[in-house]
Amino acid sequence: MKFSKKFQFLILVICFVSSLTLFINLKYFNPNNYYNFIKFEPPHPEKTAIEQQLSYKSKTNSSVKIYSPGPCLKDNDKYHHIAVSKNPPNFVEINSRRREWQKWLRDDFRKDFKSFDEANTELERNQGFAMKKRGIVIVFGIPGLFKFFERNVKFLRESGCNLPIEVWSFKGELDDETIKKIHKMSTKKAPITTRVSDDPKNFVPMTRGDEKEKGYHIKISALINSKFREVLMLDTDCFVLRNPEYLFDTEEFKISGTIFWPDLWKTSTDSPAWRYFDQTCVDEFEQESGITVVDKKRAWKALGLLWYFNRDDDIRSFLYRFLHGDKDLFRFSWKITETPVHLIQTYLGLGGFMTNSDKNDPNSSLQYCGTSMIQFDTKGKPLFAHVNGFKWLQVQNINETHHGFRYIKMYKPLYISEVDGPIPGTYLSYGGSIGVIPALTFNTAYMCADIFDSNDSNADSMTRDGVVRTTEIMDVRKEFPDFEKKIYKFQAEQKD
Repeated sequence: MKFSKKFQFLILVICFVSSLTLFINLKYFNPNNYYNFIKFEPPHPEKTAIEQQLSYKSKTNSSVKIYSPGPCLKDNDKYHHIAVSKNPPNFVEINSRRREWQKWLRDDFRKDFKSFDEANTELERNQGFAMKKRGIVIVFGIPGLFKFFERNVKFLRESGCNLPIEVWSFKGELDDETIKKIHKMSTKKAPITTRVSDDPKNFVPMTRGDEKEKGYHIKISALINSKFREVLMLDTDCFVLRNPEYLFDTEEFKISGTIFWPDLWKTSTDSPAWRYFDQTCVDEFEQESGITVVDKKRAWKALGLLWYFNRDDDIRSFLYRFLHGDKDLFRFSWKITETPVHLIQTYLGLGGFMTNSDKNDPNSSLQYCGTSMIQFDTKGKPLFAHVNGFKWLQVQNINETHHGFRYIKMYKPLYISEVDGPIPGTYLSYGGSIGVIPALTFNTAYMCADIFDSNDSNADSMTRDGVVRTTEIMDVRKEFPDFEKKIYKFQAEQKD
């Protein structure tokens, strides 16, 4: 059989292209391009375990979870904050309530919450703006905390952060004098506005509801209804150590659209939360909601479910029987809707001071007293000081050489060669929490938080996951001298 010259030429071209394609694939083929998971690099002894984990990169354009938490351990019960209440819901009530939110998410979400673009259209019609750009949201509903708010804003502006700030409260919580003082802090370059959750022009107005409640749901209302698309949300008592604006430009935020930070606690194995949220109990620390970075458009479904869990007194009163306010609702809303999130992989540190271990014996040994939660950035550097313990600190005992923020206690970096067990991130969602031992201490003159070495007698010589952890103490006067001076001045003012 003879073939035309054109046909023979075509066959040669096909053979050449096929050979070239095969050569390229053999030389450059990377199977990671075809799978939506992360391949571990060979361990590098000079890298910390967290650096090792953060170097795992997805070869796809989609967000990939860099964690796969393991099953519940009894450790959960050693670190839980909220025990099951004296009036826990039974299985019948939990199951019934679970079916309600599942039905809402399946059938009524678009009707009640709409899409992000539909919400923006509605906001432009009612408020004259749409959710765009970046900004900071601070929730502030108690006039007595104005000094915390004022110091918060000063730290932000002194760091070089001029992002616009929205201050949120429920109607009537802030008196006219406090609102005037807030507005006086606003400038054209760095504006500050006040808004109320009850405003009927909001996308989803929310009232305070039961006066017996603490009003935690103001955070959810502020986050959803703010005019910003990309939001850094801070508690009033959460101060910055450095300008936080770069968080929006980190690779982790660009990929996921949400950043969460770890808390001191775990959800206990017998908590009704696991059954209610239809989640398998896992070994992980909870999420702190005092700091949250969110791209609302990409997290819109999770925000919608978060709104559902907080929208009325009936649902909130049920959930608060086994949850501590709003914070765990963020975590579970993101889990349920499978919304991407970057979990900060450095476990939190504690800002504090040294005090006597026995409050009745001034000659007793010294013990660390943590009064603030130090949260780190995506590279493991201190960024936020959540001074929540200051509200309970006995400021009358504070002086220039003995005050509530002299040091930062944190865990030393964990190196791959030291890990005798699962690589961080393959077992615990907050990878740096492998082997950590946090606790509250009450034997001093203060209520303190502390983190312990694995061989510390106060930690009952615990070693988690076959990993030995040791702590180190940073002198704030050397690393953040301006912050240290101003935080002391702030504490001294609380005596007045």
